[in-house]
Amino acid sequence: LSTRPSPDLVLLDVMLPDANGFAILERLRRHPEFSKLPVVMLTSLSEPADVAKGLALGATGYLSKPARPQALVQGIRRALGLDRDAVP
Repeated sequence: LSTRPSPDLVLLDVMLPDANGFAILERLRRHPEFSKLPVVMLTSLSEPADVAKGLALGATGYLSKPARPQALVQGIRRALGLDRDAVP
């Protein structure tokens, strides 16, 4: 995230080789520059408690793997505010 220009959106997995996506999300939300950056979790953790945790930490969206390409595009569009038909 140190590159410029800053990203418009982050796709974030929970189970990363050397980090935890929930911890990364928590750090992003505490950082003034990235506190409002749309973050869509894309992970194989699909239990209701996992989804609730991601959303409570500030994820803009949460998709379970394997995600259909259409669902991924729709989730990204919704997170970026480009999906006029999306329910808030």
